[in-house]
Amino acid sequence: MTLPMSLARPVVRSAVAGLMLLAVFPQALRAQAPSTAGADTARARLAPLTWLVGEWSGPATVTSGGRTFTLTQRETVEAAANGTVLMIRGRGSMKDASAVEREVFQAAGLLTYDVGTQRFTWVSSGGSGYLGITEASVNGTSFVWKLADRGNVRSRFTITQTPEDAWYEVGEESTDGVVWTRTIEMRLTKR
Repeated sequence: MTLPMSLARPVVRSAVAGLMLLAVFPQALRAQAPSTAGADTARARLAPLTWLVGEWSGPATVTSGGRTFTLTQRETVEAAANGTVLMIRGRGSMKDASAVEREVFQAAGLLTYDVGTQRFTWVSSGGSGYLGITEASVNGTSFVWKLADRGNVRSRFTITQTPEDAWYEVGEESTDGVVWTRTIEMRLTKR
């Protein structure tokens, strides 16, 4: 079958473009694919914390300004970026005077292991418009991160897996880095 010249040119152009795509596409994929060794290393370093992946909820006791109150805390943890990042989203709610449950707190964080610097990094936001970027440490199935100093106040948070597979978290503050005062404590169970 012979195509009229007016149709042949677009068909030939499409065929040439298709062949070019087939030639270039594998190279483009290789250029964009993450380093297998780097990704494997990052996943291996985060592996002790994969127990966090899932939906969690439970009570959180917060002390602030001389007052102590209890929240219902919910945490959602996902592995992302080929398993090289843990994304954590937290939401706290309380009952108001009319016994209606209202969200009073939101936060989000990313924990990753950077194979270039060979360090864990914690990036977080508590919804205030400020971003915290700090080094984190992982010890077994727990990890610790600190927030930037605010004046003379230092803050640190520790998440630990309990023997019952619960999420136990403690937040603390210190003015001297030696004596720490608990500001938050929560024990969450997987839903």
